[in-house]
Amino acid sequence: MAYFNQEMKKAKAPAIKALAKKYGVKVSLGVHNHRSFVATIRSGEIDFGLTEQDRGYRRVNRIENVYTGLAKEFLTELSNIMIEGNWDNSDPMTDYFDVGLYTEIKIGEWNNPYLLKAV
Repeated sequence: MAYFNQEMKKAKAPAIKALAKKYGVKVSLGVHNHRSFVATIRSGEIDFGLTEQDRGYRRVNRIENVYTGLAKEFLTELSNIMIEGNWDNSDPMTDYFDVGLYTEIKIGEWNNPYLLKAV
């Protein structure tokens, strides 16, 4: 059963904050329902290709299929830090799910859109 708490978040935070500083973005971290690790990218110099239809926010799903260049590089590194130490012994064919934690990366939020800063 997935489990993630504030202490686990605090352990991963320094690496994520260092990564965010390297790429010039601001990221806030959170824990949702003691099972999900959430990273919300608030603002920065990376253009994630948000459109008017996105309204300034998007949930990141398939990094390798959607993003390119600097955005792909940053999101891949962020994802790797977030899932470090995770496991997935799930077997969806038998409806058995065993993961260490779930992760979620968001670019902005519905009520607080991503702010692209001029370089």
